[in-house]
Amino acid sequence: MDLISRLRKTIKDHGLFMENESLLVAVSGGVDSMALLHALQYLGYPIYAAHVNYHLRGEDSDLDQQAVEDYCNATSIPFFVNHLELASGQGIQEKAREARYTWFSELRKDLKLNKVVTAHHLNDQAETVLFNLCRGSGLAGASGMALENNSVVRPLLFMPKEEIVAYAKENNVSYREDVSNQSLKYSRNRIRNAVFPSLTEVNSAFVNHIGGFSHHASQADLLISEVAKSKWDSNNKKTANGFQLDLQFLEGSDYSDLLLYYMLAELEPKPSLRNEVVNLARSAVGKKVAGSNYVFWRDRISLVIESVEKEEELTTEIIVQGTGIYAYKNGSLCITESVFDSTEKPNVNLIFLPLKYRSKKLSIRAWESGDSIRPFGMKGRQKVSDILIQKKVPMPEKSNVTVLECEGEILWVLGLRASEFTRVFESKNKELKLLITT
Repeated sequence: MDLISRLRKTIKDHGLFMENESLLVAVSGGVDSMALLHALQYLGYPIYAAHVNYHLRGEDSDLDQQAVEDYCNATSIPFFVNHLELASGQGIQEKAREARYTWFSELRKDLKLNKVVTAHHLNDQAETVLFNLCRGSGLAGASGMALENNSVVRPLLFMPKEEIVAYAKENNVSYREDVSNQSLKYSRNRIRNAVFPSLTEVNSAFVNHIGGFSHHASQADLLISEVAKSKWDSNNKKTANGFQLDLQFLEGSDYSDLLLYYMLAELEPKPSLRNEVVNLARSAVGKKVAGSNYVFWRDRISLVIESVEKEEELTTEIIVQGTGIYAYKNGSLCITESVFDSTEKPNVNLIFLPLKYRSKKLSIRAWESGDSIRPFGMKGRQKVSDILIQKKVPMPEKSNVTVLECEGEILWVLGLRASEFTRVFESKNKELKLLITT
């Protein structure tokens, strides 16, 4: 089957684009993109050519542009060029790629075209897969490039390089040779020019086999992602500032690490940090990992996930002066004067204070290591840190705990435990009534 027949079949079988859809073809001037441009025009698609001139190779860059422009003029294909100058140095290829695709996307929208089409082929796919594996990628990296994603289509992805070169020669398609592709300066070039020849000696069909492997890896990646999403939906609970993932479902599973890794995909984009969080799930309670957008904490039976975009911690004390409403980090403290009624029993969110405290210095502040309180109904003292353990306050929430203090004595660990000094007795006298509201 020749290239035209295979191209037509790929487009039809995968529904890449309809006959009347207009296409923006990314054309560098090399054999792959020039052959694709020729083939798509032969098939009758409305096509437009887009070329990027980075001016990195001096006159050669300008000659590439001129060659594409001349071809388009001769074949009545609308031609567009973008001149980009990038600072040379480490990561230049990735920067060039990002700039190129950004312009392609913008130009497609400006011209109201349907798809961006690139000339990536089977050899490029094999190169990408090997490159990703060398960098430690998992199944997603082993999947290589997608046939279509984000309006970018790669219809030659199943075709080997030699067939594309043969097509160009048979149809007298002119193209430019980029001598920089022979340089071993870049990692991808080393794979293409040094690794590929050695692998060909091992198995001449290795490119086809890597292509098949990437297809299976892509399907496995999709399958695990679907299972992981289902597990996430049934085991995670939304919190005020993130999520809480119950880890008990992982117990006894032979693939728990892989499943958790996939479950975290949308929360942590960096694979290395995702692996750290997977290890965290088997660490001691209280351990944490600071991710890109979330902080991950190991709690007793769960993984607590907090957004890093949260309110600043309470670092200064709030002075309480008489009745009123005092806002603090986790809520508000409403203070009024009221006659104590024994039917209105104090609880973790409600206490009473003798009216004498109105003239004393009261303050709300964050709890500190070493703080202690004389709990209501007890003679001895207890560390606030021990109360947090008894109440099973999750590690990430401990920093949010606040106390009500009077002249060095803690009267209340807000929402958790009141002091014996808050005890009042039924009388006709008014007392201070303190109620937590959220």
